[in-house]
Amino acid sequence: MRRQFRTAPTPPPSAPAAAPPLFAALSNPACYPHPVSGVRVLETCAAEDGTVSPSEGVTRKFIYPGYRFRAVDALLTNFHLPRSSLLALVMAFAGVEAVRAAYRAAVAEEYRFYSYGDAMLIT
Repeated sequence: MRRQFRTAPTPPPSAPAAAPPLFAALSNPACYPHPVSGVRVLETCAAEDGTVSPSEGVTRKFIYPGYRFRAVDALLTNFHLPRSSLLALVMAFAGVEAVRAAYRAAVAEEYRFYSYGDAMLIT
Protein backbone atom coordinates (compact mmCIF):
# COMPACT_ATOMS: atom_id res chain seq x y z
CA MET A 1 0.00 0.00 0.00
CA ARG A 2 1.47 3.30 -1.04
CA ARG A 3 1.28 6.48 0.98
CA GLN A 4 -1.40 8.88 -0.16
CA PHE A 5 -1.72 12.57 0.61
CA ARG A 6 -5.16 13.26 1.98
CA THR A 7 -7.34 16.33 2.26
CA ALA A 8 -10.78 15.97 3.83
CA PRO A 9 -13.31 18.24 2.15
CA THR A 10 -15.24 21.02 3.79
CA PRO A 11 -18.95 20.08 3.58
CA PRO A 12 -20.99 22.11 1.07
CA PRO A 13 -23.23 24.82 2.57
CA SER A 14 -26.35 22.75 1.85
CA ALA A 15 -25.11 19.81 3.94
CA PRO A 16 -26.43 19.51 7.51
CA ALA A 17 -23.73 20.51 10.01
CA ALA A 18 -23.73 17.24 11.95
CA ALA A 19 -25.26 14.54 9.79
CA PRO A 20 -23.14 11.41 10.03
CA PRO A 21 -22.66 9.38 8.02
CA LEU A 22 -21.32 11.92 5.59
CA PHE A 23 -23.00 10.50 2.48
CA ALA A 24 -26.31 9.34 3.96
CA ALA A 25 -28.38 11.24 1.39
CA LEU A 26 -28.17 9.79 -2.10
CA SER A 27 -29.37 13.05 -3.65
CA ASN A 28 -25.93 14.32 -4.68
CA PRO A 29 -24.08 11.75 -6.84
CA ALA A 30 -21.16 14.16 -7.27
CA CYS A 31 -20.26 13.48 -3.63
CA TYR A 32 -19.85 9.71 -3.92
CA PRO A 33 -16.23 8.87 -3.20
CA HIS A 34 -14.08 6.57 -5.31
CA PRO A 35 -12.17 3.85 -3.42
CA VAL A 36 -8.51 4.76 -3.24
CA SER A 37 -8.81 8.53 -3.06
CA GLY A 38 -12.16 9.29 -1.49
CA VAL A 39 -12.95 6.41 0.83
CA ARG A 40 -9.47 6.07 2.30
CA VAL A 41 -9.29 9.82 2.90
CA LEU A 42 -12.73 10.08 4.49
CA GLU A 43 -12.23 7.00 6.66
CA THR A 44 -8.82 8.26 7.78
CA CYS A 45 -10.29 11.62 8.79
CA ALA A 46 -13.50 10.25 10.33
CA ALA A 47 -14.16 10.31 14.05
CA GLU A 48 -15.72 7.25 15.72
CA ASP A 49 -19.19 8.78 15.29
CA GLY A 50 -18.64 9.18 11.52
CA THR A 51 -18.17 12.91 11.40
CA VAL A 52 -15.41 14.19 9.15
CA SER A 53 -13.55 17.39 9.88
CA PRO A 54 -11.45 19.20 7.28
CA SER A 55 -7.80 18.19 7.65
CA GLU A 56 -4.78 17.21 5.64
CA GLY A 57 -1.91 14.80 6.00
CA VAL A 58 -0.84 11.36 4.80
CA THR A 59 -2.74 8.08 5.01
CA ARG A 60 -1.55 4.51 4.78
CA LYS A 61 -4.96 3.09 5.61
CA PHE A 62 -5.54 -0.36 4.12
CA ILE A 63 -9.24 -1.25 4.10
CA TYR A 64 -10.07 -4.94 3.75
CA PRO A 65 -13.01 -7.23 4.70
CA GLY A 66 -13.89 -6.86 8.35
CA TYR A 67 -13.30 -3.10 8.41
CA ARG A 68 -16.09 -1.05 10.07
CA PHE A 69 -16.88 2.00 7.93
CA ARG A 70 -17.50 5.17 9.90
CA ALA A 71 -18.10 7.93 7.33
CA VAL A 72 -19.03 6.39 3.99
CA ASP A 73 -22.30 4.61 3.25
CA ALA A 74 -22.38 4.78 -0.57
CA LEU A 75 -19.68 3.92 -3.06
CA LEU A 76 -19.40 4.54 -6.79
CA THR A 77 -16.67 2.33 -8.22
CA ASN A 78 -15.61 0.50 -11.33
CA PHE A 79 -14.73 -3.22 -11.54
CA HIS A 80 -11.17 -3.73 -10.24
CA LEU A 81 -8.38 -6.21 -10.87
CA PRO A 82 -8.44 -9.46 -8.88
CA ARG A 83 -6.31 -9.54 -5.72
CA SER A 84 -5.93 -5.75 -5.63
CA SER A 85 -6.24 -3.45 -2.62
CA LEU A 86 -9.05 -1.68 -4.50
CA LEU A 87 -11.06 -4.89 -4.72
CA ALA A 88 -10.36 -5.60 -1.03
CA LEU A 89 -11.88 -2.22 -0.16
CA VAL A 90 -14.98 -2.90 -2.28
CA MET A 91 -15.35 -6.34 -0.65
CA ALA A 92 -15.01 -4.74 2.78
CA PHE A 93 -17.78 -2.32 1.89
CA ALA A 94 -20.28 -4.63 0.16
CA GLY A 95 -19.33 -8.07 1.45
CA VAL A 96 -17.13 -10.71 -0.17
CA GLU A 97 -19.93 -12.93 -1.50
CA ALA A 98 -21.99 -10.00 -2.83
CA VAL A 99 -18.98 -8.68 -4.75
CA ARG A 100 -18.15 -12.13 -6.13
CA ALA A 101 -21.75 -12.45 -7.35
CA ALA A 102 -21.59 -9.00 -8.95
CA TYR A 103 -18.34 -9.91 -10.70
CA ARG A 104 -19.79 -13.19 -12.00
CA ALA A 105 -22.76 -11.26 -13.41
CA ALA A 106 -20.45 -8.62 -14.90
CA VAL A 107 -18.38 -11.27 -16.67
CA ALA A 108 -21.52 -13.02 -17.96
CA GLU A 109 -22.89 -9.73 -19.27
CA GLU A 110 -19.52 -8.73 -20.77
CA TYR A 111 -19.10 -5.58 -18.69
CA ARG A 112 -15.90 -3.60 -19.17
CA PHE A 113 -13.42 -3.80 -16.32
CA TYR A 114 -10.65 -1.60 -14.89
CA SER A 115 -10.22 2.15 -15.19
CA TYR A 116 -12.27 2.77 -18.33
CA GLY A 117 -14.93 0.17 -17.68
CA ASP A 118 -18.42 0.00 -16.30
CA ALA A 119 -19.19 1.13 -12.77
CA MET A 120 -21.50 0.16 -9.95
CA LEU A 121 -23.19 2.12 -7.19
CA ILE A 122 -23.08 0.25 -3.88
CA THR A 123 -25.25 1.43 -0.99
